[in-house]
Amino acid sequence: SLVGTSYLDTDTARGLGVTLWFGTLVSVVVVLVRARTAPVAGTWTVAFGLLGLAPLVVSGDVALPLTVALVVFGLLSDLIATRRRPHPVASGAAAAAMWAAMFSVIGARGDLLWGRELWGGVVATGFLVGTAVGGAIRWVTSPPRVAPRADVGL
Repeated sequence: SLVGTSYLDTDTARGLGVTLWFGTLVSVVVVLVRARTAPVAGTWTVAFGLLGLAPLVVSGDVALPLTVALVVFGLLSDLIATRRRPHPVASGAAAAAMWAAMFSVIGARGDLLWGRELWGGVVATGFLVGTAVGGAIRWVTSPPRVAPRADVGL
């Protein structure tokens, strides 16, 4: 994994790119589905748990940080799905928690080479990306508001 475990400039740049795009993609999936349907409780935990299981089976315990991150994202997505249209900040919180969980596992294993600035920036950027995705999709899927006409009743 290039995320958090390499000092090389190219690996760091790739790792930052991976975190940005991956956080965006998982947030888009959850927010879009939630905007159109009402998934059953536990759907996201199971879905992201299965998604996280695949790299664990293929790569072994090297993939544990990713698996834990995906399960945390699924759990929080299920938790915030208790509201029909949760606030966009809830999506940002799920994305930030996903990255915080991943870096916690990498750090607990002693493999975290990124400084606080990098991994903290990823957690903060995850929050911003998740919130932006949630807000944009909420705005696009909201019914249009019609202003009252001034000439009604004249």
